[in-house]
Amino acid sequence: MFRKRSTFITVALDIVASVIFPVSGKENIAIRPGEPLKGLQVPPEVVSQIVSVLQEDQHDAASKIGAERSRLESKCTLIRNRMDAAYADKLGGQIPQDFWERKMADWRWTSNRLN
Repeated sequence: MFRKRSTFITVALDIVASVIFPVSGKENIAIRPGEPLKGLQVPPEVVSQIVSVLQEDQHDAASKIGAERSRLESKCTLIRNRMDAAYADKLGGQIPQDFWERKMADWRWTSNRLN
């Protein structure tokens, strides 16, 4: 969804740029870069569409970030719970020392990667 909107905006900007910066005038842009934009007028409905699309994309991105944050926090909690349970089993003599060290190293590595 985000890519489709970004593509739409990119295409729209390319069309506007081709009108503003014709091939023969590209050399003059280096001399006065702001000059071609002085006469540019974007219709209010186009501006409102672009603003709306950007706001929707920002909302979608924030939602995705929140969902990913929740997923990672859940995974970290799961790892911590496993570490605690394994520690209790180690203290109870239910698991061998080498198993304990190997699993703790794996869990620490995963936890560090998530953080």
